[in-house]
Amino acid sequence: MGKSGMNEIEEDTAKETGMQEQGRKNKHKRNKDKGQKLSARDVTKLLKWVIILAVVVILVVVGYKLAKQLGWFGLKPKVETTILTSSQLEQVLQIDDLSVCEITYNGVAEVPQKNHPTKVVYYVSYEAEVKASINMADIDVQIDDNVGEGQAKKIIVTLPQLQVKQIDVDMASLDYMFVKKSANTADVSEEAYAACIADAGSECRGNEVFLQMAKENCENTVKALLMPIIENQDESYELVIQ
Repeated sequence: MGKSGMNEIEEDTAKETGMQEQGRKNKHKRNKDKGQKLSARDVTKLLKWVIILAVVVILVVVGYKLAKQLGWFGLKPKVETTILTSSQLEQVLQIDDLSVCEITYNGVAEVPQKNHPTKVVYYVSYEAEVKASINMADIDVQIDDNVGEGQAKKIIVTLPQLQVKQIDVDMASLDYMFVKKSANTADVSEEAYAACIADAGSECRGNEVFLQMAKENCENTVKALLMPIIENQDESYELVIQ
């Protein structure tokens, strides 16, 4: 075999060896790329689960706080310990002239003769809206903490006297019955209006049913304002209204 033949065999062998080596490199590269792709996919999947878990934790925390705030499932909102004082409770009740009861009153007023108060010159029937109210600024609140161990402290609320001072007479409802026709003058309605207001005030101030309704409404108003505060205290309190 000539020299040229040997060279051709060596070249072929080198080529074959090079091709084999290149094949191994390509296979290694493919395996490496495949491993990298798998790792990236796994990282992406892991990140998704981390995000989902974080969202679930946030929803659970927010839901628990909301349920606790609203008192769902027997949960009670966290209340910071505070010391109740009379002035704090009185401040809650600061509402001027709170209307606690309103009724429609139908009455008949007697209008006397100016010079002879015992002589009635005419009668006038009327319809009026009468309101009872109290000045909440005059409410007195005291806290009695001189109690035995385990007993509730007393919050004593003393209500001011009820007032009947807002009386609205319906002028269109006035109906007259004159004893003396001479009393039917041009200004009779003005005189009759004042007489009706006085009569309604006098009658309603002595109406025990009306006053009892007003008192109960007032007590319910005080309870509605104070009980949410009292119930959220760590200590036990008893509300006494008198």
